[in-house]
Amino acid sequence: MKNDRSDFTQGSILKKLALFMLPILGALVLQAAYGAVDLLVVGRFGSTSGLSAVSTGSQVLNLVTFVVTQFAMGITVLIARYLGEKRPQYIGQVIGGGAVVFALMAAVLFVALGGFARGISVLMQASSSLWPIMCFRPSSAALVTASRRCCSCW
Repeated sequence: MKNDRSDFTQGSILKKLALFMLPILGALVLQAAYGAVDLLVVGRFGSTSGLSAVSTGSQVLNLVTFVVTQFAMGITVLIARYLGEKRPQYIGQVIGGGAVVFALMAAVLFVALGGFARGISVLMQASSSLWPIMCFRPSSAALVTASRRCCSCW
């Protein structure tokens, strides 16, 4: 029974594929619901400029989420390949490499999205009155000084 659940090369593919797809579909639905709830809360309690800022931010966040999800799917394909080829000794290397790729991606996205928030909002044609709302503003004095040097929001 264990082989039947984890081996996609034998038996009915539809049931196994559906069980494989459900967590991914659930994550994407939760991401969309997160943006919708943000819009509902800001629309109820915030201003129109805040609503516009959340809408613009949600679009960028969805794009980043979809790109990261596609990288995860690529890693999943490599793991499935090695499982299908009966070479599980390579799976650890794939997972380790994926962890390194995701750590580098997180660092690059942090710098890019934090440092270029104004440029991204200009490209998305957001109102200039929204820039202070959308830009990252750290609370610590040391971080404020450092971010003033590198962040275009100041």
